[in-house]
Amino acid sequence: MIGIRALEREADPEHLRAVEDLFTAMYRHMDGLGLMVPLAPDGAAIWLKALMPMLGKLHSIQVAWAEPSAAADAPPRAVGFAVGSIRVGPAHLGGIRSGAITHLYVDPAMRGGGLGRRLYAALSSWFTERGLQHQELEVLVNNEPARRFWAGLGFKPDHLVMRRPPG
Repeated sequence: MIGIRALEREADPEHLRAVEDLFTAMYRHMDGLGLMVPLAPDGAAIWLKALMPMLGKLHSIQVAWAEPSAAADAPPRAVGFAVGSIRVGPAHLGGIRSGAITHLYVDPAMRGGGLGRRLYAALSSWFTERGLQHQELEVLVNNEPARRFWAGLGFKPDHLVMRRPPG
């Protein structure tokens, strides 16, 4: 069985490490898709430390935990996560508050069973409870499965971010 729970600011250090491990795995996956900005050394720990003070207020991390069978004497295992933040748009665009889905990742062995949709639904509920006017996200242009996933949930392309090295 897989349960989805919001990560708490007082989370067990082992739970925090499990989320960091998934975050690092997500970046390895994105590197293979052509991500131009790599994760810094200790980037996962830096990322999580930055979110923790406002976790539950401006940020939410929803984690999917695979519970071991009743016969197994093992702790739950993190198999996916979704992260969202509240953003306020610029005044010239009305200063609207939106929910930004910043990350969603499911362990490759757990894909195809609806876990990504469940993680998104948990995050979307958190946004809805806060009265946010819309949701937004960024996806790698080369990540066709992710683009299909988000399109299936009603997201539409709005603008494209382009990069190049200097020189």
